[in-house]
Amino acid sequence: MHDDENSFCPFPARRVEIIRLGRACSIRVSPVEAIRVQAHELQRAGRLSAKDALHVACALHAKADWFLTCDDQLIKGAGRLNLGLHVSNPVAYVAAQAIQP
Repeated sequence: MHDDENSFCPFPARRVEIIRLGRACSIRVSPVEAIRVQAHELQRAGRLSAKDALHVACALHAKADWFLTCDDQLIKGAGRLNLGLHVSNPVAYVAAQAIQP
């Protein structure tokens, strides 16, 4: 889904950067029914959009510790849920990492 979404980005430099960053990923999540089911539940419980819920469900499926986004609505929606996943913006993530010993 991420590659598909990226193809709609109107900014060529951003598309290239997203592809570059995607190559650095060590885990790729393939579509499975459990992710779809969990995304549907996240969408309902957290009032997330379908795409946002799918992204979060993929992160949970991959057992990610952090989910970074610049979408304040997504951060707020995820905050309504007990995910066991830190959902934050990149600036807050970097700040949190800087204070770690």
